[in-house]
Amino acid sequence: MNLKIRIKYIFYYLLFNISGCLIAIKYRTCDDLINSAENKYTLLGFLSIGISYIGISIISLMISRDLIIKPDNFPFFSPYDFSINNNFLSSIIGVDNEKKFKKAYGVISSLLLVLTVTSYIILINKYEQQQLTEYGIIENVKVKEINYDIKHNPYAFFEYKKKKYEINFLANSLKVNDSVKIIYSNKNPCIVEYLKEYDGKQKN
Repeated sequence: MNLKIRIKYIFYYLLFNISGCLIAIKYRTCDDLINSAENKYTLLGFLSIGISYIGISIISLMISRDLIIKPDNFPFFSPYDFSINNNFLSSIIGVDNEKKFKKAYGVISSLLLVLTVTSYIILINKYEQQQLTEYGIIENVKVKEINYDIKHNPYAFFEYKKKKYEINFLANSLKVNDSVKIIYSNKNPCIVEYLKEYDGKQKN
């Protein structure tokens, strides 16, 4: 595989992976009630993973080529090429190499998918904690009402930042009109959590 083809694989990997990551960060919500059900946020979360998986499948293809196809004098081809044509790989690398290639490709893409999802979670959590640490505003709020999800789990509904924002958190033992402290990012007020939970994370 020449350098031009290798750069092309890496470019597409970075393009799709970064796009998926940005969607995950942009449309992440801290609202526990919203996160408990299927809605546009969960769909966007799956979309971000799907977009990233396109990049993962492309870089997995490049790595599999490096491991299995020797010498590799073939032009650029994508996972789409052999997914729509069952004979595509066998026609260029042979039946025996095709089996080895598909096995390597499956293992590599699965491992990279797990690594990517784990990295997303760590990255988003670090971003949120950084926002709260650098721009955190502590506010004492009152529970306005108790909402329930389809499993009848209770969620405490609050308004904060001069009632410009609202959030649902797991109620635990909270009841209507109870007061509790929250912390939110003044730069990105959608990032918010119970102050007690935030303090607990800082101690760990």
